Amino acid sequence: MMLLAMALDLGGAETHVVTLAEGLLRHGWTPVVVSAGGRLVARLEAAGIRHLRAPLASRSPLDVLRALGRVRRALREEAPDVLHAHARIPAWVSETARRGLGLPLVTTYHGVYQAGWFWRRVSRWGDVTIAVSAEVKEHLVERLGAPEERVRVIPNGVDTEHFAPAAAPPPVEGAAPDDGPVIVHVSRLDEVLEPALALCDAAAALAPRWPRLRALIVGGGRGEAAVAARAREANARAGREVVRLVGARPDPLPYLQRADAVVAAGRAALEAMACGRPLIVAGAGGLAGWAAPETWEALARTNLSGRGGGVPATGEALAALLAAGLERPEELRRLGSFGRDVVVARYSIESMVRAVVAAYEDALRLRRTDRTATEVTA
Repeated sequence: MMLLAMALDLGGAETHVVTLAEGLLRHGWTPVVVSAGGRLVARLEAAGIRHLRAPLASRSPLDVLRALGRVRRALREEAPDVLHAHARIPAWVSETARRGLGLPLVTTYHGVYQAGWFWRRVSRWGDVTIAVSAEVKEHLVERLGAPEERVRVIPNGVDTEHFAPAAAPPPVEGAAPDDGPVIVHVSRLDEVLEPALALCDAAAALAPRWPRLRALIVGGGRGEAAVAARAREANARAGREVVRLVGARPDPLPYLQRADAVVAAGRAALEAMACGRPLIVAGAGGLAGWAAPETWEALARTNLSGRGGGVPATGEALAALLAAGLERPEELRRLGSFGRDVVVARYSIESMVRAVVAAYEDALRLRRTDRTATEVTA
């Protein structure tokens, strides 16, 4: 089977593709991944999964045509049973490349996308469409015209054996063993910078009350310089290093395990919960508060993005949330245990892979049904 992604650099959707490929391999499939490449290719290859390069991350018409030619050639050479495209460009390329081959196509959409007449025309759904949350499904159906009967919700999966609580907090860059509370933010520092900026301001505000508090920002991207500038301002206000940017990390595990609280969204949020860390959801939709039993269903519905209930992510608002938690360590322990239990029960890799394989089987069945109907009509 063939997975197609825009790229395999560090990020939630990219990690999802690699995690899915590894899970499919364990379930007896032979996945091949096609993308524009990136730092996660090495992880694929270490698992024995082949990667083919194609310019699927570019909107340039010339690059899209090049990607189409590369994928068509790969389909002839690899003869996959199923295509699985992640995001809009890979979905369009896959739909076009498979014409005349009778290959079933599954598409996954990882978030909400630009909508409107043009985007409805260029979006492709395949035989089965996967949305990572109920909110994404509604967006695809209502705003982009996806056929509702073929859209199913399959949340992201997390390796709950790898992302697990540590017996003792591991050493990490920026946090000494005798430090006070450690707050960790994990994200790709590209379009959504507000949570990282807010954490810088919140750390400076909390420093007088917790003199050894540290905020560690794990991630990199186009906005890293802006976050670094805000961190310098926060450190100057605090009179010491209270915020440190540690850069992008292929595996944020030790930072999550070291955290007394995590500020994150999406996959990083699930990974933090799997580690038993109390979580504040802050992402594209704003600051949505602590992940708790009473808030969980609303948070999960939007894939832990903060949409549909978040408030603007400001340093003042985040500082108030963190202070309320740090003052009640027993409550933080309760939230950490709750998060671990939820992820193990509902967001494991194995449950995700089983659901995706069921989608492949449905796509194969639908393709056979469509082919039979065409033959009968002819």
